[in-house]
Amino acid sequence: MKRLLLITVIMNGVLMMNGVSQNLKRNPLPPPPSPNEKWLKCVPLNKYSAVQRKQFYPFNQSSLVKIISFKEYINIDTLITGVTESTIFADLQNQPKIFESFTLNQKQLNELTYILYNYGFKTKKYEEESMCYYPRNAIVFYDKKGLPFEWIELCFECNGYKKTSKQVKTGDFCIGKYELLKHFFKKHKIHYGIDS
Repeated sequence: MKRLLLITVIMNGVLMMNGVSQNLKRNPLPPPPSPNEKWLKCVPLNKYSAVQRKQFYPFNQSSLVKIISFKEYINIDTLITGVTESTIFADLQNQPKIFESFTLNQKQLNELTYILYNYGFKTKKYEEESMCYYPRNAIVFYDKKGLPFEWIELCFECNGYKKTSKQVKTGDFCIGKYELLKHFFKKHKIHYGIDS
């Protein structure tokens, strides 16, 4: 009798599992939301005025800001790891390395700072590390002597960036921000690294 009861329980379990699996095949569970879908999208936050944005470092210390493209990699890591500044300055001033360059006026700076600081994540911050990194573009900040002192390096192909120091304020780098920056660079005649 116990054996018959055990067989009945097992058979009922098998039939129930079969019914559940058939139901799952007909109505599969949706995949969990990807972080890309949920948190990486940019939204306009309109948090900062033009005056406030100009106070963020390094804009507040710059006498000149350029957007550039370069074909040969200018190694930003050398500055981060402590190689002398003159090496980096020489790299940036070496014209064969800089392929395209555009100096921003005040109106264009306002547009750039709006993109950097007034677009961000809607909910919580989530930055995804890119598996590739082939930068070809940068925002370069020059001091009163005309020497570059900070910069934000951009890889539009892989949606990645690096900055020369922790003091450089970039705002949230959500996925939509890369598209806005690409459009900004292209609008100002920087095509290498954008179109290729």
